[in-house]
Amino acid sequence: MPLLIFGASALAADPPADAELFQFPADRNVAVNLQLWPLGLKSGRDAPVFHNFMAQLRFSGEPEVLTCALRLYDPEGQLNPGETQDLAIRCLQPFRVKAKQPDFQVFAAGRPIGKGQLRSAALAQVMGEPGAATSAASAPP
Repeated sequence: MPLLIFGASALAADPPADAELFQFPADRNVAVNLQLWPLGLKSGRDAPVFHNFMAQLRFSGEPEVLTCALRLYDPEGQLNPGETQDLAIRCLQPFRVKAKQPDFQVFAAGRPIGKGQLRSAALAQVMGEPGAATSAASAPP
């Protein structure tokens, strides 16, 4: 099994395609699709989330939990439980995403409340600019 060593912002030389990691800087809007679950016994929410709602995200294959603002395209809008919406995340910490695993779980106060996935346009832009990720930003207010 080949050993891959990852630096702070780059991959080791010639990793297999399925091991590609894409770096996203802190405090940048990144386009996602997010589903908010209705309230259940151990997951979901009974109230909508609004623009700049602070949530915790954990990307597939990553142990770290990130704190991110959910940035709706309509600052006066809301995402109701049971709905899915395109929006942006703006995380307080830089993060990385495996190319083959762009999905994440969403938590509030430790409770799972939804799931999401990076939008393909964000990943496609990052893939065209290795290590950059800044052009993957979307533009909600």
